[in-house]
Amino acid sequence: MFRERVFPCSSKDETSHALEAFIGPAPKFLIGAQASTLPRSGKHVVISRFPTQWLQRELAGAGYSYMYDFCVLLRRGEPRWLLPLADSGIMLSGLQIYKPFALRGRLLKTLLAGTIVLGWRGWNRPKVLLASLAPLPLQVMVTEVTGEERPAFALWLGNRESFRTLTVQVMRPNGEVLGYIKLPLTGAAAERVRHEAKLLTRLWDKFPCLRPHIPQVLHSSQWNGGFMLFQSSGPRARGPSAFGRLHTRFLQQLWKAEPVRTAGHRLVEEVAAGWQRVQPQLATEWRDLGEASLQEASRRLEGATVSCGVMHGDFAPWNTRQENGRLFVFDWESAKEQTPKLWDVFHFDEKVTSLLDKKPVRYAEFGLTCPADDASFLLYSLRAVCKALEDGGSLLEPKLNYHKEQILRGLQGSPKKWSGYHRGAKTVGSGINEHFKEGVL
Repeated sequence: MFRERVFPCSSKDETSHALEAFIGPAPKFLIGAQASTLPRSGKHVVISRFPTQWLQRELAGAGYSYMYDFCVLLRRGEPRWLLPLADSGIMLSGLQIYKPFALRGRLLKTLLAGTIVLGWRGWNRPKVLLASLAPLPLQVMVTEVTGEERPAFALWLGNRESFRTLTVQVMRPNGEVLGYIKLPLTGAAAERVRHEAKLLTRLWDKFPCLRPHIPQVLHSSQWNGGFMLFQSSGPRARGPSAFGRLHTRFLQQLWKAEPVRTAGHRLVEEVAAGWQRVQPQLATEWRDLGEASLQEASRRLEGATVSCGVMHGDFAPWNTRQENGRLFVFDWESAKEQTPKLWDVFHFDEKVTSLLDKKPVRYAEFGLTCPADDASFLLYSLRAVCKALEDGGSLLEPKLNYHKEQILRGLQGSPKKWSGYHRGAKTVGSGINEHFKEGVL
């Protein structure tokens, strides 16, 4: 028999959680491989975790003209990607939501694209089918914003952490990408996505020079008790994995937006306040290290001011695209105002050295400020520890170990030895880097 019930939203069932967010406020029916009775309300969404061709024919015969068939792709045994099962064009376009930088990820994506071209349609993989008599609420919004009446969707679940967000790639039937929808999967993530929508809108309206580099907010609103952001897409090509002139030009444009000089002691106080909040989670060794870093930063910044502005907050290769000599940057959830300009450079350097084995950034070569800056680096590292503890996730321990190495070298170093921090960390922390690489896109 067919039984009506709300589709479960369990932390142990990531696919269910993602579908709950994607479907939104519509009532849900969960069925198996077949059903003797189907709901006749236009608002209900039928969900099957075991779809068959027979079921699809039954649904079509009952008037369910809106069907979304997905293949669930796993990474390390966990669902990460819901790829639409349609013609090869839509499936290949759906691959754009995943831009791996690690060699293994790139090879697997190339292999998957090849199998799709040869006719693979999700055989031997878990599947999910959504069907409804009327368009899904999310589809209604997309049609109102873009005019596309039959959009297709690919879903990316992201990494498991406290700020997890479902990303939905929206496509036309010919595979053209119309944009990306963010649907937070936790309350904390909802606040970040709301902040991203507000910041992007302000930057787009107030600083036209940034428009070629950032997404446009197409729509944002409350959604199913949380928040939803629909933003434009950018170029298709991956951004460079090594820091270069594209990054410098973008950052120089970003730094022109809302520049401010902040007293050094104010920055120390702000980081110290965040450090005090996370201290109870840390061992005595970390507390002593934090206290020493704050004291050293305070000494070096005494009587000084620091050039600050808007910080992207997660400036890394996998959050960039490139086209015609310009860099396009998305994922502004962690953006922050009145933050030292160099912190985005430090963050990029951290990611490419720890995850991609790239050479450290040569700051002076690209006309950036000399990293003074050891003090600014120490403050950045302590803030990164705070953020790692807030985010949580399976990579927390290697993140903390990495930053510990960096802070220790920062305390021992001087501006002339700046580039040695990362080179040393890559040798001492080689095991740490291997842990990181298991989670890199």
